This record gives sequence, C-alpha cells and structure tokens, in this order.
Amino acid sequence: PTCTITLADNASGGSSTYSAALSDVTSDGSRYSLFYIAQVKSGVTTVTATFSLNRQGAMVLVEYSGMATSSVLDQTSAIATGTGTTQTSNSITTTQADALLIGFAMQDSHIAAIFAAGTDYGNATNALNVTGGLTVGLEDRIVASTGSYTATATTTVSCAWDMYVLSFKALVTATAVPTRRVYV
Repeated sequence: PTCTITLADNASGGSSTYSAALSDVTSDGSRYSLFYIAQVKSGVTTVTATFSLNRQGAMVLVEYSGMATSSVLDQTSAIATGTGTTQTSNSITTTQADALLIGFAMQDSHIAAIFAAGTDYGNATNALNVTGGLTVGLEDRIVASTGSYTATATTTVSCAWDMYVLSFKALVTATAVPTRRVYV
C-alpha cells in the first residue's frame, strides 16, 4: 500500500517537491505518511493523492508561514503506540527556539474516532474516512525555547493508535512566528 502525492503550482505551472517526515504501516497493513515542503511557490495549488491497492485514505493539508526555507524539519519522535482514549507521543528535544511542534496521530481500529488537541496544543484537525473508520489527527503549538517535548491528544472512543511529535524550525528573524492555514 503506497500513496503518491503531487503538488502543482497552478499560478505559474511549476511544482514543489514533498519530503517525507515519517512513514509507517499500521497493524492492519494501512500505510500513513506525513509530508512537508520547505518552500511552496505562491499562488493557487492543487494537491493530488493516489492511494494504491484500494486502501482507505484520509488527508489533512496544513500550510504554515514563517518557517525556515531549508533544513526545516528538526526532530521526529519514534512511534508511540497504544489503545485507549488518551494518546501520548515519545519525546523529542528541539534544537531551536520558536519551533513549530506538530502532534500527528493515526488510529487504525476501524472505529470512527475524533481527536482533540492535548495539553498546550491547539488547532486540532481531523481527517476521517467514515467507511473505513480511519482517522488522522494533527495538532500544533509554538514553543519559545529549546527543550524536551511530547504531544498528547484524546479521542472520543477507545481505539488502537500511533502517535508522533515533530519539530520544524522557524525562520530566524526578530518578527517571524509561524502562522497556520488549514485545508481539509
């Protein structure tokens, strides 16, 4: 099971290249990935995902500004897994202040579960595939100093889950603070 993702910059006819921040397989064989782009070309864009082998799919697109223009991915935690209504990632240690942290969770119990952002996180975004019971949850926060961080979340029903936390570097200027736009 694979997913191919392309992004076309419709305004200028160019394209941007995605990098995989993480990719894994759930206990039922479904694959999930988190991709990012360091510099998206301005203008209207079209994102296309092609899933192979008739697997269930769910997609969340989030755009942040004020991020570093190269080497933007700082840290990715090891996978944390469990069952229940509370999810907690393994920890990471950021290397830069004003980092963007993203908590990324996926449940593979084939139960429609809605994620809510955990302590100190906000902007919970869910992608839900109702027929397959596949839910992908994403939450974020900005941290002012370097340190050790985890991500936590809760779900509306008990389910098997996988969870990560990732950090992304902000642009190093006095006025740059990452901001967010969501496309679901």
